Amino acid sequence: MTEKSGLIPLHQPAWERQPDEPEKWFNRLQNYYFLGSSRTLIQVYRKERQDKECLKVPNSTALLSSIQSLPPSWKTTSKIWQWKERAVAWDLQQCRLMQQQAFLEGIQDMRDRQLNLAKVSTAAAIQLLAKIAPVLRNLKPTDIEPALLPQMLKAVVEIAAAGYEAEANAMGIEELLVQLERLEKVYDANTDSCSRKSV
Repeated sequence: MTEKSGLIPLHQPAWERQPDEPEKWFNRLQNYYFLGSSRTLIQVYRKERQDKECLKVPNSTALLSSIQSLPPSWKTTSKIWQWKERAVAWDLQQCRLMQQQAFLEGIQDMRDRQLNLAKVSTAAAIQLLAKIAPVLRNLKPTDIEPALLPQMLKAVVEIAAAGYEAEANAMGIEELLVQLERLEKVYDANTDSCSRKSV
């Protein structure tokens, strides 16, 4: 099970529970992850002891802060199962997930702005047509220069077109998100197969 180095060979992703890894120790490893980048083994050991002791003796935290060393089983297990390396991998994965979330939120914000622009542009075109329509109904040929009429209609059409273009852009962003999701799945599958080959 262990290599010559005494370490368990890790399967990917390294931060997940490994084959034959005892559940109790993996739960402890997860608590180690949750302590953040400044984590130490003694912190997670104290936390576990604190949780147990608080059930028995209220206000036992002062006693636990006096704990300065780990039991040998903690030292051995954390080394064999490569807790420090796995915690770094977990931290990197958390950063990756946060970056993805920020990226997706940015795209959603851009999509929302595009849809709002589409609504505003379409509403402006409708309002402009509503103002022009009564004037055109009562218009006498002598009241307006014939050259202005096409320009007025062209302005209305351009405003409406801007609205439809903004909406099309917003829908295009949605399609882009679907494509990115597909690419990410392919990337993850390729990364998994590459890491299995290297183990």
